[in-house]
Amino acid sequence: MSTSRLNNNSLLFTSDGSTQISKLTASNNVFTFNGASGTCRLTGLTNPVNDADSATKSYVDSKINGVTWKNAVTCSTTGNIDMDVSSASNTIEGSSNGALPAQDGVTLEAGERVLVKDQTDSKYNGIYTVTTAGDASSKYLLTRTEDSNSASELQGAAVFVQEGSTHSDTGWVMSSDSITLNTTALTWSKFSHTGGNVAGSGITVDGREISIQNEAITNAMLAGSILADKLDGNIPDSKIAGLSATKLTGIINNDRLFNVPASKLNTGEGLEAVGDKTAVAYDDATISISSNQLHIKDDGVNTAQIANDAINGDKLKYDIVISTSGSITATTFTASSDKRLKENIEDVDDALDKVCAMEGVTYNFKANPEEKRAGVIAQDLENVCPELVQHDSKGMLSVNYIDIIPYLIESIKELKEMVTKK
Repeated sequence: MSTSRLNNNSLLFTSDGSTQISKLTASNNVFTFNGASGTCRLTGLTNPVNDADSATKSYVDSKINGVTWKNAVTCSTTGNIDMDVSSASNTIEGSSNGALPAQDGVTLEAGERVLVKDQTDSKYNGIYTVTTAGDASSKYLLTRTEDSNSASELQGAAVFVQEGSTHSDTGWVMSSDSITLNTTALTWSKFSHTGGNVAGSGITVDGREISIQNEAITNAMLAGSILADKLDGNIPDSKIAGLSATKLTGIINNDRLFNVPASKLNTGEGLEAVGDKTAVAYDDATISISSNQLHIKDDGVNTAQIANDAINGDKLKYDIVISTSGSITATTFTASSDKRLKENIEDVDDALDKVCAMEGVTYNFKANPEEKRAGVIAQDLENVCPELVQHDSKGMLSVNYIDIIPYLIESIKELKEMVTKK
């Protein structure tokens, strides 16, 4: 039977009254512990509070490592947990009745610990206990664990994740500083994984070195826009030798091609290289740009190019619009006027009154203030003959001066009739 005996300066513990189990000796303000074999351990201590308190090994280890280890959690989150924003302090409560969704593939039960690290509002991140798992008649409720429900306990906190499809056997540490609980954004960073790095397709891992092979970069990875600064400098010919037409579909902005040398462009149909720029040509350089003017040669469009096209053919079924702030000069301008092209033909009524309501003016275009012009104001004409005024996509108005001619013709006829009656 175990016994103990107190002497003047020692306390002796024995198993049978004589065989020593351990001995506590006091001498010169020093306590010495001795076991049966000469050594002894003191266990069951809590973490120290005061400077002179004894410390456990785990407490000392955590201070040496700069982190404070918390009890392991069952799993961690991989996304935001829906919560009632009016939840009590240090809790995450469901916004409606229902079970807590599985976290990283793990269905949690009441009493289990979980690392919450992916909240949209990251001040709610932390280590929680599942207080209520939730069901059809109750909300789920998570409560910050006792070992991490204060700012000091979260500072430098580290925790090990036991289960999960993605984060099983990983270690996480609190990397936020100067924490004010439920106010400061809290960030958990992964610092360990017992399985190490696993090489994926096109990637090799050799010790601390991770290499990406050429075939690891797929077309899908290059989809979308590539920023201009990623293409700065010279790209060797060998790197683009295999480019096909299908790789260059879509629109390439002009500023991307501004300094492309002619030697880098193969001239094909409709493209002519000029110096280190490019000039568009429809056929045999029949279209060119000179002194900021567009020139189309007389033979720019030949019969072969519009073969088999009638008036309503594919090549001519849409309007051709030329928009310019300059002048267009030709020997003759004609407009399609065949009766077979028209319908809803009606006489022009009150032509003289409408012509008299039109107001001719002289003016200068702001873009060319030196040149005096004569015409009408589109907004004024629209009040008289709205069919003669057109609006473009930007809201600018233009006038069909040719279509004013029928009003002039009928006005002259009305005047003649008036003179004849006199």
